[in-house]
Amino acid sequence: MSPTTWHKYFEESQDVAVNEADSFRIYKSGSSGPVLVLLHGGGFSALTWALFSASVTTMVECRVLAIDLRGHGDTVTSNDTDLSAETMARDVGAIVEAVYQSDLPPIVLIGHSMGGAIAVHTASAELIPSLIGLAVIDVVEGTAMDALASMQSFLHSRPSHFRSLEYAIEWCLKSSQVRNLESAKVSVPGQLKKYTDNAQVARKYTWRIDLAQTEQHWPGWFRGLSNLFLGCSVPKMLLLAGVDRLDRDLTVGQMQGKFQMQVLPQCGHAVHEDVPDKVAEVVASFLVRHKFAEAAASFNRDMEPFGPPMPLLDVISGKVELQDSGYGHFSTISAQSKGITWACCPPWMKDCSDTTFPNTDNTVDTDTLWHPLRDAADYILISSKPKKATTPLQISTLIVDTHCTEYSKGVTTQ
Repeated sequence: MSPTTWHKYFEESQDVAVNEADSFRIYKSGSSGPVLVLLHGGGFSALTWALFSASVTTMVECRVLAIDLRGHGDTVTSNDTDLSAETMARDVGAIVEAVYQSDLPPIVLIGHSMGGAIAVHTASAELIPSLIGLAVIDVVEGTAMDALASMQSFLHSRPSHFRSLEYAIEWCLKSSQVRNLESAKVSVPGQLKKYTDNAQVARKYTWRIDLAQTEQHWPGWFRGLSNLFLGCSVPKMLLLAGVDRLDRDLTVGQMQGKFQMQVLPQCGHAVHEDVPDKVAEVVASFLVRHKFAEAAASFNRDMEPFGPPMPLLDVISGKVELQDSGYGHFSTISAQSKGITWACCPPWMKDCSDTTFPNTDNTVDTDTLWHPLRDAADYILISSKPKKATTPLQISTLIVDTHCTEYSKGVTTQ
């Protein structure tokens, strides 16, 4: 479990001074295409993006710029404990300006957890004039705010120090903070620092930042995040580590096609570390779909499914407006009760009103219906009481075919 250096994954590292007191460590790769500005979660460092960066730059023509945020990694600032959303958002804008100056390339902000919140704040404040896209990984306002109550307990449950980097990597894997050995070997050292305050602790390692001391800033990262995210005018994507309940604003926004959502099951909170190639495929498809980047010759946009279809969320009661994706004819659906799943019609149907179901009594055997249609459909409509498109239907659970990455304007799963 010996640690690995960054050189295998990034092309260069440099320290960027944004003023006389603050210098930020960044890691870069790529020479052309849009720049993916990568923002890590609380306690992590830019090295959390190592495997993802190496992978995504082989799939599409793009550049990456991973940042050690204030108080993290090898960044040095005059106030490492000021982790307010406003301060860190300004930091990101200042770093991009310092690196590219007046020649700003197209920028896609991608952030994980705390970094996802900071990406949203940066985009919402319009601190990057050349911003073209936004991707947020595993952070939802409601669940994040709920989790704050137990955050101190979690932080205090961690070891306060490690006698070697190898022991730290081993703990990281055993505790499932990261589930990918290769990623842990490069990312864990960036989360630690040596301390030698007396002879007994000489050469031991402790956490680079004491997150417990930054509690005052936590609510500001996440409060109001859903509306800020929805209000950003650039194309947006939300990537979750499994099924997660969205709040009302995100649920309505997602069904209106205001952002793309991807779900990667069977991985932990550090999605981009646990399954870096899958996250890279999702991001690469997002970039190509919106014509932000050219696909590499070897990149296959028709990705293999990562698992079977799964229930994604319970839809709130009330009417929800659906944007026509070009593959169906529903504009309004009443979300009321359980038992019905929504998706657009298979392409071979002339109209959704032509839909027929296997059971003569107008009931649906989901297992029977889903699998024969799955390969033919981009989206599928399953209804216990089939009606014409002009009639509002009752829906409760949104399920999207694992093959529908290409045409989604709303929700997709992997």
